[in-house]
Amino acid sequence: LHQKNQGLGPARNTGMHAAKGTYLLFLDSDDYFTPEALRLMEKHADDPAEVVYFSVRSVDSERGEPSARQDAKLHYLARYEGKPADLDFYLRYLYNEPWGKLVRREFVEREGIRFDETSCANDYTFSVLCGLKARTVAYDPGVLCIITEREGSVSHDYFDAPRKVQDRLQVYWKVQGLFDEAGIPLY
Repeated sequence: LHQKNQGLGPARNTGMHAAKGTYLLFLDSDDYFTPEALRLMEKHADDPAEVVYFSVRSVDSERGEPSARQDAKLHYLARYEGKPADLDFYLRYLYNEPWGKLVRREFVEREGIRFDETSCANDYTFSVLCGLKARTVAYDPGVLCIITEREGSVSHDYFDAPRKVQDRLQVYWKVQGLFDEAGIPLY
């Protein structure tokens, strides 16, 4: 391809448009699947849930050691695992990254869910809309993929440029409006 890089949102939308399978599965170029990923995907091949959420692990890409990026998510997943209503709320509205999930392609197409085409935070609205619109969701404590963390990544340098600050605020405001419309007192 000889095209200008338009960012993650447009690339993900292009990939979704070209997808033909039952599920959509997102993985950034610096992340990787666990050895158990295929078994986990096969286990949920006939799951009626529109979104299947998995546990997460993250590593520092320089040292290969666990990174702090996983800590909050693991804390809440462990805290809510025995509380179905709390776990459902957490998965649907606070698990706001596209990785670590199997999302039914037909569901995304039916609901017209797309990624924002912003310089950052383009996955937040997508993830929240999946949670808001899914009729059924499921959780599997298995780890589907390993997320890396590194200096200079979009998720590491949240506010290093005025454009990122503006885009993040616009996306956060948009998501807050979605929660308000749905009557979900999140913030």
